[in-house]
Amino acid sequence: MPDAVKPKGRRRLSAAERRERILAAATEVFAEHGYADASMGEIAQRAGVVASVIYDHFASKRDLHLYLLEHHGQALIERSIHAVTPGSPEEMLRESIGLFFRLVEEDPFAWRFLFRDPPADPKVAAVWRRIHDAATAGIAELTELATPGIELIGGIERSTAAVMIARASQAATNGLVDWWFEHREVSRERVTALAVAILWDGFGRLLEQARAELSP
Repeated sequence: MPDAVKPKGRRRLSAAERRERILAAATEVFAEHGYADASMGEIAQRAGVVASVIYDHFASKRDLHLYLLEHHGQALIERSIHAVTPGSPEEMLRESIGLFFRLVEEDPFAWRFLFRDPPADPKVAAVWRRIHDAATAGIAELTELATPGIELIGGIERSTAAVMIARASQAATNGLVDWWFEHREVSRERVTALAVAILWDGFGRLLEQARAELSP
């Protein structure tokens, strides 16, 4: 009788593949539990590796968390702010909000990870704040780009108003996403349309007021 066919062994993951599994698992665990309550053991279990393998890539839980903050934070800014095409204020608002909600739909754990309350660890909290401030600055730049020639918005100097609008926009969109995270039966298109309607109603009125004041 011919020898029995031996089952093929499981392919050994490369170091790069193990790293990607660790990053994906860590994003989920940090998103679900927060920095303080996340354990390297649970991250290792979800990644399908032993805990010691994580330390081959990251010296500590803090280093892993800091790397993910930088990674996901930069991706958020690039994909929902820097990727916006210059155009009319309404067009830019619609595109930016649409990109943001698409990103959340594609990677909800990354959003949850970034927008949980800042960790108590001072070093991690400082990086968290820097990333969020960079996002605010990026939205403020879009606001200024969309309003050339308007020196006052709502009676406030344009650059100051742009930062205020950016912070208000972030609060509104993140509040809506926080709700949507638990109510995914509502489509991304409907949530996006509602966010745009809310934000454009306020921003559009401010622009109308500013333009009326500029009219002779």
